Amino acid sequence: MRLLLSLVLALFAALPAPGFAWGDGGQIVGANKGFSRSTTAQAVRNLTEGVATCHELGWTYRYDCYSKTYGKVARDLERNPAYAEAANALREVETRLNETIDRNVDPTKPRVRQRGQTYRAIRGDSVPQAKKEFLSALDDAETRLLRSPDDGDAHFARIAQAIN
Repeated sequence: MRLLLSLVLALFAALPAPGFAWGDGGQIVGANKGFSRSTTAQAVRNLTEGVATCHELGWTYRYDCYSKTYGKVARDLERNPAYAEAANALREVETRLNETIDRNVDPTKPRVRQRGQTYRAIRGDSVPQAKKEFLSALDDAETRLLRSPDDGDAHFARIAQAIN
């Protein structure tokens, strides 16, 4: 009887906690942590630092840098379902920037590498239009975030402020 009880307890101890699931290789993944100040602060910091890094590049390379920055922060936020709306808003910015870059890529300029990332250039004459499209994407993302409900601690508002 003790052996059976020990086996049952061992099996329950091996099960993931509620909100978790088994991933490949037997790890527990997928915690739904909800909103957290540290996750929000990290997203704001990554957006701010990423955009600052982009400003070190020439105008023709910045838009690819912006795209990668917004995409990275979106991927980070996608790990937590509470931030799905923020991740989707940032993905939309990334997608719209990639479309702009694809339409205006400058095949005569080499890719540049900075801090482990490679960036494509757009044609110089397309920079004003790219800037206009980027600002429009940012406005849309900011509006979407400001209209999205969170837990009352203004997580989305802080991310929206970092976007702008």
